Amino acid sequence: MKKHSGQFLYSPSDLIRYLASPFASWMERYHLENPGAASPDEESEDQKLIAQTGDQHESVVLAEFKSATPDLAEVPKGDLAIARTATLSAISSKAPIIYQAALECERFAGFADFLLLDESGRYQVWDTMLAHSPKPYYAIPQFLISVENDLAHLRAVPGLEW
Repeated sequence: MKKHSGQFLYSPSDLIRYLASPFASWMERYHLENPGAASPDEESEDQKLIAQTGDQHESVVLAEFKSATPDLAEVPKGDLAIARTATLSAISSKAPIIYQAALECERFAGFADFLLLDESGRYQVWDTMLAHSPKPYYAIPQFLISVENDLAHLRAVPGLEW
């Protein structure tokens, strides 16, 4: 969750957090609205290890994609506006794989691990979730990106106003 131009932007992780604990989600928003009034818990050693293992897994997947696809586009992850511009540029050039694609749709924004261009010319989400079995909430990022993809096609229709 981030505040941008006076409005909150929510990521897929924010929705997952809300589903797991509405209170945790509320506290995160409270912290953004009232800096210093409450401090978030520090990350536990287990949480750090899980994040580190996930990052390592993502790096391995990225290396495999790079070796197989030299024209893979990497989007700088940091400033959302810069990342969004780089993502749109990669999409316009039909990059076969886009790493860390910045996607935004109204009040939702986030980074997809990978977007892969399929045979029909549409991008599909490829996430590097590291788990023994899928969890129901894994579908949230894919759903949001699917909505974005569908809206992008609708916005291209002449005469359609938003």
